[in-house]
Amino acid sequence: MTKPIILTGDRTTGPLHLGHYAGSLSNRLRYQDSHDRFLLLAATQALTDNASDPD
Repeated sequence: MTKPIILTGDRTTGPLHLGHYAGSLSNRLRYQDSHDRFLLLAATQALTDNASDPD
């Protein structure tokens, strides 16, 4: 039997904070053994959100 799949992602800007933990990281930990997980890094979104200051 295959495991359910979870797809989640993070923007690559700024340090992690409590919102990351409450919204995403805690669930990743909770389901790490029972689900297959795929993580995407939203670099394009980070670039477009900060187009005026790409650094």
